[in-house]
Amino acid sequence: MATDNAPTTIDFGNRSDAVFFEADDGTHGTELWVTDGTEAGTHLVRDIAEGSVSGRGARSAAFGESGVVFIADDGSGSGFELWLSDGTEAGTRLVKELTVDLNSGIPNYLTSMPDGRVIFQTSDTDHGYELWVTDGTEAGTVLVKDIYTGTSGSSPYGFVALGDGRMVFRASDGTNGSELWVTDGTEAGTVLLKDIRSGSGSSSPIELTALADGRLVFRANDGTNGAEVWVTDGTATGTVLLKDIAAGSSSSTPSGFTALGDGRLVFQSYDSANGYELWVTDGTEAGTVLVKDIRSGSGSSSPYGFEPLADGRLVFSANDGTNGSELWVTDGTEAGTVLLKDIYTGYNGSAPSGFTALGNGRLVFLANDGTNGTELWVTDGTEAGTVLLKDIYSGSSASSLNNFTTLGDGRMIFSANDGTHGVELWVTDGTAAGTVLLDDIYSGASNSSLDFFTSAVLSSEPVFVEDAGAVTLLPQAVLSDADSATLQSVTLTLSAAPDGAAESLAASGLPAGITAGAYDPDSRSITLSGSASVADYQAALRLVTYLNGSQNPDETDRTVTVTVTDDGGQTSTDSFGLGVTATDDAGVAVDDAFTTDEATAIGSGLSLFDANGGSADEDVDSVLAIGAVNGSGANVGQAITLASGALLTVNADGTFAYDPNGAFDSLAAEGSGAANISATDSFTYTLVGGGTATVTLTIDGLDTNDTLEGTAGGDAFVGGPGYDTVSYATSSAGVTIDLAAGTASGGDAEGDSFTSIEFLIGSSHADTLSGTDGTNNFDAGAGLDIVVARGGDDVVTGSIDAANDTYDGGDGVDLLDYSAVTDAVTVDLDAGLASSSSIGNDTLVSFERLLTGSGNDVITGSATTTLIGSGLGDDTITGSDGDTTIYAGGGDDTVNAGAGSDTIFGGHGADTLNGDAGDDLISAGPGLFWDTLDGGEGFDTLDMSDATVAVKVNLAAGYSLGLGVDTLSNFERVVSGSGNDVIIASTGSETLEGGAGNDTILGGAGFDTLVGGAGDDVLTGGFNADTFVFADGFGTDTITDFAATNDFERIDLSAVTAIVDFADLAANHMMQSGADVVIADGTGATITLLNVTLADLGTADFIF
Repeated sequence: MATDNAPTTIDFGNRSDAVFFEADDGTHGTELWVTDGTEAGTHLVRDIAEGSVSGRGARSAAFGESGVVFIADDGSGSGFELWLSDGTEAGTRLVKELTVDLNSGIPNYLTSMPDGRVIFQTSDTDHGYELWVTDGTEAGTVLVKDIYTGTSGSSPYGFVALGDGRMVFRASDGTNGSELWVTDGTEAGTVLLKDIRSGSGSSSPIELTALADGRLVFRANDGTNGAEVWVTDGTATGTVLLKDIAAGSSSSTPSGFTALGDGRLVFQSYDSANGYELWVTDGTEAGTVLVKDIRSGSGSSSPYGFEPLADGRLVFSANDGTNGSELWVTDGTEAGTVLLKDIYTGYNGSAPSGFTALGNGRLVFLANDGTNGTELWVTDGTEAGTVLLKDIYSGSSASSLNNFTTLGDGRMIFSANDGTHGVELWVTDGTAAGTVLLDDIYSGASNSSLDFFTSAVLSSEPVFVEDAGAVTLLPQAVLSDADSATLQSVTLTLSAAPDGAAESLAASGLPAGITAGAYDPDSRSITLSGSASVADYQAALRLVTYLNGSQNPDETDRTVTVTVTDDGGQTSTDSFGLGVTATDDAGVAVDDAFTTDEATAIGSGLSLFDANGGSADEDVDSVLAIGAVNGSGANVGQAITLASGALLTVNADGTFAYDPNGAFDSLAAEGSGAANISATDSFTYTLVGGGTATVTLTIDGLDTNDTLEGTAGGDAFVGGPGYDTVSYATSSAGVTIDLAAGTASGGDAEGDSFTSIEFLIGSSHADTLSGTDGTNNFDAGAGLDIVVARGGDDVVTGSIDAANDTYDGGDGVDLLDYSAVTDAVTVDLDAGLASSSSIGNDTLVSFERLLTGSGNDVITGSATTTLIGSGLGDDTITGSDGDTTIYAGGGDDTVNAGAGSDTIFGGHGADTLNGDAGDDLISAGPGLFWDTLDGGEGFDTLDMSDATVAVKVNLAAGYSLGLGVDTLSNFERVVSGSGNDVIIASTGSETLEGGAGNDTILGGAGFDTLVGGAGDDVLTGGFNADTFVFADGFGTDTITDFAATNDFERIDLSAVTAIVDFADLAANHMMQSGADVVIADGTGATITLLNVTLADLGTADFIF
């Protein structure tokens, strides 16, 4: 009689295998993609940085069965952040904004933990690169521990799981060097595992690899035995040197630890007798032995690339000194370690690499047989079964194989170039026919920039949606039983039913012989029973549904447990998740009204959800939310400009702010004259899932900075207090106005007079506008205009009208404003000309300041120019012999400042900034751009004082790092910012000034001046004739090479108020401390002079 030993296997059919990667299709930039191994299942997941800008999808890690956690930049300005994706656009979301700008830290070393969370390193505003963990939620994405307290960062990496689920990794706490740590994902459970190299030295543990018993083998250097093989069980006492292979202080440098089928690890290691050869360990000293001296004698076979076969052996590459680097196989014994195949016959070697296991027990790898180039090969562990899989790039050319990544179904995804499609996405099942181009993502011969491949398992759970009807729970379920042809019952049980009797399970239309009992609300279960085939029960299981009749269902996830009983009485149990989604019934939006005046913004607690509003939603815990403003969802929570010109922000919670923004300063009166009157404004809002309402605002006029509109008839404009404007924008003909004489003629200005008017706006016709000797502002409008500003510091706005206008700034420091021009404009202030297709050919007289717009502008200053400001284009700016302040703006700009002591500010772009002659100050500007900065002749300053991240300035090598990679030349002074900066002098005599951070400043061969600033600084003069400058507020500073025995080196304490003179210094503030001298100002700040004797210091060494 047969015995029923095998329970029924349950497969819910809701899991799928995927590979995530980043790619560029030529339209969306480099973004996150996913593939299931089919062309139809290969697609862009989400255009994270919309348009052709690259959002990337880099450095990903599998996140349980929910997809991947990865980093991306959505273009919002905060740089790379942590994202989560389940392979769908809707399921791809920002997890948490960890950084504050483009210069903040980028999450690195994302690693899956056994409990499903992901551990990684990143930095934020208050911490350096430290240990973080995420559970996929914003609240659950937290700093685990600030191991190296402050902003320095412990730089944790190399995370590997112990058998107990904890993660071992490498980090530095600033005291013990880079050592072995362990974490369970909590602060309390994150501790130094062992200070292997005692003291501040680093043992640098690396290559952590799991043994079968849960311990980890790794390489470390204890400072005595060299870099050797160690083992840990996650405790300090269990972390020990496994074997000193290269005896004494020499290093065996073990690497490539990989598990055999029997649980032992093979690896490459060195000893003086055998060179780098194949070793094996079982986690004991006695069991750590040389497997085989493949290249006999002290020469090295350098085995690497170990990958397991299905039978437990390992395939790898090694060089026996005869056949070159070829394919070998080992079972961990000397006899079982043999050359598998000499692919490239002779001594050349095929250089096999990239070994990757397929699901059918075979391996694919790269090799070059000398005929086909480096191509894809396959092996089953036998010589006969080791063959060229496919010559993808036909002929001797290599197909650029890379990114080997296995799908869960046993196939492999990779990138390759077949010579026609560029480097694109391929798939293989280990056969030539099954090795095909999967998708030509960037159509044509271009490469799709494939990178950062990560395997993942995607699990989709059924979701019930309120009011959408019953949901079928397991439409793809599969049942199988190895030794039972029939089953007796299937029971489905809900883990909880928080909505009580509203929840139920049901099944109908079942196959013959199977009946469904009534749903039992007490046990929360339903049972299908009756003797029937496995296939019939599979069909029945696929018909079970869940229904929730509540109009306010609890959204807590349920777990459904399935229990199957076969005809032998054996039971099988498995569980899956069930989601419940509540829907919110439509709310009622109600019209509303508010009042303000032309100068007063309103908001500050005002809400559209006031006593006039309401909700018809029967969901008792419903919260009204605004989903659109003026018909656009993008406007919610954003400051927008209404058609009136007013500013409006409406938040999702109904609060809003309204600012008239000067839009109602000009309210035209009927007939002659002008008066303050009221106006109205409005906007609409739409509730999420609800209706739309209109909000009306009444704006009352005021007597302040008025804009008066000239209308027909003889008007007398009296501005009074404030900065007042008269506008003829609607005049039917050109106007002639002289503010100094107070007269006007032409168009609607005929007969008008003016008192205390500062701003004139012309018509769209030919106007002549003249100012006073005070400060005036002119906007002539369209038409062939003449503006004579006269005295005062005037502003003239250049018209965009393609007319040939004439602008005369007169006396004073006058500004010509072309900032609204969007095409390329050429302005020569010395020649008095400005031209572009949109402005025409304008004549300019006596302007000292200039602003241009977003085109690729060409600007030339004059001897009197004091300010040039360009916009977003790629501009070319030439200064003059005067002292000019130049703002390069956005775009890739070129500035030649000319003679004079100029101040130059770069912008967002790769700028070339040349100071030329004079004592210039140059600031590269914000952003990660590659600028070229040349101080030119004179004493020039590189100003990086606005930098909040660490920068490195090397005047000797001519570069700076931190705010991009800039090229530097001809700077005599450097001022750094608040980061922990490094400044290195060249051979000249330079002034090097640190900021608020902990700076390192290195002088050169010249007579340098070193200023540490705030923070704990390290100063090295370099020439023994340097000046070290300190002021109140300095930190714990160190001078490494002060020459106390000559009279050329100086310490400047003139700005340290606590120290009066040398007598005060010697009596109260200076002392010998071991080999060093320490100067203390009494506030906690100190200056340590390394290797200096107190007796060698005298008055000549200081400046007071």
